[in-house]
Amino acid sequence: MSGVTGNNKIQSRKDFREILKYAKTIIKDFPGFVSVEPTGSYNSDKKKTTFGDMDLITHIDGGIYDNDKKKIKSALAKYFKQMPDSIIAPFVSAKYMGRKYYNSGEIITISLQVPNPSIQACQVDFMIAMDETETKFKKDFLDMPAAKQGIVLGLVKTALIEQTPNAVFKRLGIRNADTNKIDKKVQEYEFNLSSTEIQLRLVTYVEPGSFKQKNREIVWRSRDWDKLQVILKDFDLGLSFDKLIAQAKKVLKKTRSTRRMAGVFKSMISIKSGEVGKQKGIDKQKALDKVAKLFGENTMGNMKFADYINEKMNVNEKEETHGIFSGRFQPVTLAHARIIKRITKENTKATIFLVKGKKTSEDKEKNPFDAEIQKKMLEAVAPSNVDIQIINSGFFVDNLNEMPENKFVAYAGSDRLKAYEKFTKYMDEGKTLEIKEIKRTDDDISATKVRNALKEGDEKEFKKLTPKEIHNMFDELREILG
Repeated sequence: MSGVTGNNKIQSRKDFREILKYAKTIIKDFPGFVSVEPTGSYNSDKKKTTFGDMDLITHIDGGIYDNDKKKIKSALAKYFKQMPDSIIAPFVSAKYMGRKYYNSGEIITISLQVPNPSIQACQVDFMIAMDETETKFKKDFLDMPAAKQGIVLGLVKTALIEQTPNAVFKRLGIRNADTNKIDKKVQEYEFNLSSTEIQLRLVTYVEPGSFKQKNREIVWRSRDWDKLQVILKDFDLGLSFDKLIAQAKKVLKKTRSTRRMAGVFKSMISIKSGEVGKQKGIDKQKALDKVAKLFGENTMGNMKFADYINEKMNVNEKEETHGIFSGRFQPVTLAHARIIKRITKENTKATIFLVKGKKTSEDKEKNPFDAEIQKKMLEAVAPSNVDIQIINSGFFVDNLNEMPENKFVAYAGSDRLKAYEKFTKYMDEGKTLEIKEIKRTDDDISATKVRNALKEGDEKEFKKLTPKEIHNMFDELREILG
């Protein structure tokens, strides 16, 4: 099942082409429409035959909408909503059952039903671009295989380490950046690349010699893909992954660059649960192993020991991150407490989402405790700086998009990993969501076991399965269960 719509996969490249043709038909009369182009694995992996959804870069003339992407998306959502269910099928996912569209980030998502009974309705994501330059930028980036994207992202991060920054700024015509006008002890410039734009950022660190970031200010941005080649003048971005990585090995001279390359690649390329043991997962692991071998931390190179240790601690480009943990907590278990401790340790900020959906709340057998009791347990276990929020479903992306932070890390059990991985595409522009798997072991503790211990009045078992901070709540919790 795919994403927010709950549709099945597209079963063949032939079906993909027919769905694409129909998608063009239904959107061609939208005011300002220019073009739609498929992107992603359909283009980058010609051997791939099934697709979870269809990603379409959708060029809409921004001029007639005051160059306001929100206005375009709002108009497009209304355009699709008025179409009959036989064309835009209502969603069948549990959370969004019956909806005709989903609006998030730069995307409008629909469930498209082609007039061919042999092809099931599928999820189509219209990714909005407002001019030809932005359209090309998105396509060039998203059409690269994931492994090559990881290498290019790493190279962008090393550009101002390997080159003289002011010379790069001059080539790009950037006039509001100058290394002679910053505090070099705690500040430096760096480029950042995403599927939406290239940014030049002025980074301020907490203290001299530290790579922990205090602040980032965007001083320049561009959606012109050709600018990327200007930045990476010593690289041929048309090369394959293997040839580009070989070129990077020859060109990158500074140890900090190679370590940053390794860290960025490792953080960007992850093997999803559904890819383990399959060719896609095997290929990703080979790429990870190759990058680790070429750019790993085997030697200090010409770095000073203090700098080497500092880089080693920051090899994964650790920035200010906001950790997320979502669950029903019926009740809080020892496993929950361990995860909360891990999140607060690995991130600079943490939020726990307490899910109180309508359907789950009606099931008193599995959800006997109300929000007040659950918050009481969580507040007893979590550090005081952890935010606890009540949400009405496990789809927390909208909540993240409203928060001021840009980099989020969500922790998911193996059973939720696939669902969480689909959340990433609904993040707003400039925001990222990384998913970390919480691997289950024989020692994992289910809330069901805790509830059974409460029902049986087995306080010893209850204390064995729960954190000590809620041991004094045994009688209170047991009374609720009756």
